[in-house]
Amino acid sequence: MSRVNDIQQAISELNIHLVEGAKDTDTQDRPQQQLLPQWKDITAFVDEAVEEFEVGQLVHLPSFTLCDAMSAIEIMDPKMDTGIVITEKKPEWDVTQRINASQLVWVMDRLLSCEMAWISGHALSQTIFTCIYFHHINTLVDETHTPFTSTPLLSPEEIVYNALGAYVLATIKCCYYVWREMKRGNVFEEEDFITNLFGLHLGDQFTDVRVLNAMDTSLHLVRQWLEKDNDNLHGKAILNRLKARKSYMVGLAYLSLPRCSHFVQAKVEFSHVIELLKSTEPSSIQNTLSTDSAEILGVFDPNINRKLISQAPPRPITLYSDKEAYDCYGLLVERLASLCTVPDYHSTASLMNYFVYFADPPYPDAFCRSTLNTLFYHDLRLFGTRLPSQSILNGIEELVQPVAWWLVPSLGVSLFSNEQIENAQYQLNDLLERITPPFIDFFKIQCQNRARQRRILCKVLEEWDALQESASSVDETFHTMLQKDTVPYYLSCWIYHLKLGMMENILGLGFELELYGLHEYIMLFWYLQYVLDSHLFLLSRIESYAATPPVKDTSQRPAARNTTNTTTTATATTLSSEAAKESTLTAPSKWLFSLRHLYQAKKSLSVGLYRLLVCVGKSGQLPLRELGFDDEETRFRHRFKSFATLSSPPPLHYTTFMDSQTHPMDINEWLKSASDDFRVAKSELENVLGLSVADTKTDMCTDGFKKDILSLMKTCVANNITIMKLMALPESMQKVQVEFKYHPRWPVVLLVN
Repeated sequence: MSRVNDIQQAISELNIHLVEGAKDTDTQDRPQQQLLPQWKDITAFVDEAVEEFEVGQLVHLPSFTLCDAMSAIEIMDPKMDTGIVITEKKPEWDVTQRINASQLVWVMDRLLSCEMAWISGHALSQTIFTCIYFHHINTLVDETHTPFTSTPLLSPEEIVYNALGAYVLATIKCCYYVWREMKRGNVFEEEDFITNLFGLHLGDQFTDVRVLNAMDTSLHLVRQWLEKDNDNLHGKAILNRLKARKSYMVGLAYLSLPRCSHFVQAKVEFSHVIELLKSTEPSSIQNTLSTDSAEILGVFDPNINRKLISQAPPRPITLYSDKEAYDCYGLLVERLASLCTVPDYHSTASLMNYFVYFADPPYPDAFCRSTLNTLFYHDLRLFGTRLPSQSILNGIEELVQPVAWWLVPSLGVSLFSNEQIENAQYQLNDLLERITPPFIDFFKIQCQNRARQRRILCKVLEEWDALQESASSVDETFHTMLQKDTVPYYLSCWIYHLKLGMMENILGLGFELELYGLHEYIMLFWYLQYVLDSHLFLLSRIESYAATPPVKDTSQRPAARNTTNTTTTATATTLSSEAAKESTLTAPSKWLFSLRHLYQAKKSLSVGLYRLLVCVGKSGQLPLRELGFDDEETRFRHRFKSFATLSSPPPLHYTTFMDSQTHPMDINEWLKSASDDFRVAKSELENVLGLSVADTKTDMCTDGFKKDILSLMKTCVANNITIMKLMALPESMQKVQVEFKYHPRWPVVLLVN
């Protein structure tokens, strides 16, 4: 420590901010001195200090910050240090040089790998722009321009070179569409996507028509070539890659058109790409991946960052292998294809489920999330066509099944006076106006990355709590109109249902993001079972509302006087028609039935995990570290801080948690109870899995929903197996560990061998 203090004192004495030989009394020359570079040679001092350093020590000025450290370069690294003189200069690649078919396949696959790395969050300077052809695209296009109507067959070398130019040009255009979407700034910050072009461009001067003409010309020439040589495996591989690239580019072009007007055509193009990627023919893309023997030195320059305009040094990067790149490409195209079906949703609940499961692992890339965000709300409409208030009313009707005049008061003309109807309509419209922004944000939050999702959910929870209070006031207006005290709270129940789902999501995302320590799992599952129990109680109330409506509406004709605006009238008409359509498909109570079974399963699973973790913690089989920097009460308040101000469910306190831990317990009995909980959870999940997609409102995310249910069932079975082993072996031979083996939010307790 004394050595460090001596160095700090020595740095202070250097006084490097003053010009050599300057004096405070030199007032006459001071303005001129201030213009001079304020440098002082400290090389000898640094050399002397370094000799006394140990590994990991650093000498720096007090002004040196973490930001400086993160943006610093590694000296003598040719990718980062632009001042280093590179002695081994590699010859520059001549972009006009012809290559053979196997080399073109390698270039195509390597370009795709760079493209997927860029979409996953790396910089253009380390991915796409490392390809030399991108920096000479005009030369490449001029060299490969061949009229589509050309009759003489070109040589194989010229056909391959023509295909190279067309493929590179189409790749640039695809990157342009991705970059243009990401520039909207919907979902990204630097951890998601880097839009910096480093002073270059992405082929803005090339129109879609010109690129498509180049692709069609190349496809025509390759087909002619294959007619002469049908056994040419590399030629067929080139043809399939050109087809996939063209369809991908056309699909992106259709996807970018306003108001989802060409989504049907976009889905056709993306489906074509998926078909090409999944093909198992000998000449398919998956069976003709490039080999290292076809690699061309100089076509990709990893040190290109030295020549570009960069505000920060490059980050470490490892490109995907060809197999990994095509797997990522397939997932990307499948997500884009699924987006094309979203505007045709038939149910608000189905749309909500789609957004929730769209964000589940494997986590979607920033481009897909941004595209979904952009498509969802524009021109003050959902998908550019539907009023948000219409979807809100449909969502309320799906869950709580109120009588029609509760959502459209003008339909209750036979029951109430015009003054009552006007007052109810005014309050309902005011509530819909207040709900619309957070309702839209509910969907947009699912398009953020997982960390930002949790952060935003913690912030908006209080807003939904205030909306629940406002909805209760509107419900009470109807209570007054009916002159009954025991009337359902239809509107507030729907908002409460969404709010409880957000609370569960906040706790679950903490597990996904690995924010919690192992010693916190017991109190987290203790609180989670309370949230799930509150949700179950709410669903039971809603079922009772549906079974006993407050009063039968004997008249469904429109009001004699038009007391609503045009928007509300249109909403009422659509709501009534869609409600009739919904009732012909499935009984509304079926969805409540599936929700009740699902939340009962989750509650039983959380109770089982809580009991199991308490048992292995009490017995010492699960080693838990002692807290060194805080206490458990402080951590409890911090973990559930976003719930502390909510009016419902009432927040739990640390004293309540501690009281639950002090009760006497028999470990074997608790293990048996935990085993029963896991069996109940598995049985409930089997019931949910047996329901139709219409009953569970998962018609738009069937695969994701089934995958999630099966993961939960595996978690139940694995924990039950662990309990059986714990009860069969003596405690001295048992040590356990906690892993998220099957589900990112629900752990498995495993025995350590």
